[in-house]
Amino acid sequence: MSGRPHIKITESVENLRKILKHQKRILAYNKVQMLYLFQSKQVETVREVSAVLGKSEATIHR
Repeated sequence: MSGRPHIKITESVENLRKILKHQKRILAYNKVQMLYLFQSKQVETVREVSAVLGKSEATIHR
């Protein structure tokens, strides 16, 4: 389960950063943060993003 996600992120890093700043709910914030981390190449696998966000890998997959 810790492999690379098979999603295509079309938003730019700058756009994701702007979206991230406007999130008011923690769940939405975490979702955008995950996309930002993948798009900015700070993480490459689900295992890495789960460690950064403090969530389980299963939660990240969902």
